[in-house]
Amino acid sequence: MISVDSRSGESLVLRKLIDKAEQAYYNNFPTNTQFLDLNEQNIFMKHIKEFPSIKYNMFGGNDICERKMIMFFPRDFQADQISFPICALHIKNNSSSDKLNHRDYLGALMSLGIERFKLGDVVCNDQSAYVFCVDTLTDYILEQLIMIKSTAVTVDRVEMSHVKHIEPRFDVIKGSVSSLRLDSILKLGFSLSRGNSTLLIQSGKAFINNKLYEKNSAKVEEGDVISLRGFGKLKIHTIGDYTKKGRIYLELFKYK
Repeated sequence: MISVDSRSGESLVLRKLIDKAEQAYYNNFPTNTQFLDLNEQNIFMKHIKEFPSIKYNMFGGNDICERKMIMFFPRDFQADQISFPICALHIKNNSSSDKLNHRDYLGALMSLGIERFKLGDVVCNDQSAYVFCVDTLTDYILEQLIMIKSTAVTVDRVEMSHVKHIEPRFDVIKGSVSSLRLDSILKLGFSLSRGNSTLLIQSGKAFINNKLYEKNSAKVEEGDVISLRGFGKLKIHTIGDYTKKGRIYLELFKYK
């Protein structure tokens, strides 16, 4: 049904996606991928015209999730007929003094032998985190995750409707930029030099609203969410007035 150039550096990811699409096509039944990162999702979107005979939907747990599954399904199926095999868990920090961050929660889960592609986003709040995972892992995590570092935690399963509108915690960054170019935003938000910002963009590590951008001159707007692989994610909360020196005042939310 679909062909792929085996010489391409994207061929391994694309081949796996094609296999899933063909399963749905030939078996006439919905088939999902594991959780995909932004780079893998963009490979799919880049080659989307090569998937003409089936429909698809993407979901990661809620609307703000970056890591998502793709569900391929036959054309005679409707989107509301499919269900993603995703479970939401709430991990509560039982200590009022010990602070846990995103790296702590994710590291504890992976130390249980769980592969990254079986885990979706980890959304941190003040004293807890929500994690999305493939539903077959639910009981295992509930039984095995009792400590993170030296801190006791409690894990509970929560209904997907409960996590529909959760927001991660964030730091507020205020400052000014010379322009609304992507490299300027990365420089302010992640405390990078202009040269390092440009290098990271050109190496395919910067995303605006989940879409890959490889030009440092890409423009951003208020409300845009920018992800930089290896550094984190931020949101352009407010674009303010010009300063006396002609710079643009910004308020950013940098997610923890």
